[in-house]
Amino acid sequence: MTTRFRSTDSIQDAILKMSEEQPGSFSPGCITFLTDLAVKYNDKLIFFVYYLGVLDRMGIYGSKAYKLWNDCCGRDLVIVENIILNFAKGNLSKEVIYENLSRQYAMLFEGLEPLADRLVEIFESEYSEVESNVNNGNQS
Repeated sequence: MTTRFRSTDSIQDAILKMSEEQPGSFSPGCITFLTDLAVKYNDKLIFFVYYLGVLDRMGIYGSKAYKLWNDCCGRDLVIVENIILNFAKGNLSKEVIYENLSRQYAMLFEGLEPLADRLVEIFESEYSEVESNVNNGNQS
């Protein structure tokens, strides 16, 4: 899987990479969405970086990211966070997300487990496993 985002990117570079439709062509709506998300987590940028990493793994960039935020979530960052976290936890498939994004008029996601208030717990559990593997010499 090819990814665009690297955790070492500056916030500005990360937003531009994730907003790119084609080389040199950017989605202004996506830039607005990701900037709003970065502002929300200005004091805890590691969570912003985590969300970008999951969006990158999902393959959601540019106008798709904008459509997710605008159409599927009514520009509500908590709903976006719930979608991302439900995907990360395996409660929501990439296919279901893409099916909704492929509609002419995407529908709001409803009935998702409200995980946004458990962000710290989910983040810590996901990365404690990675840290453990690295400390034990298993970098997989």
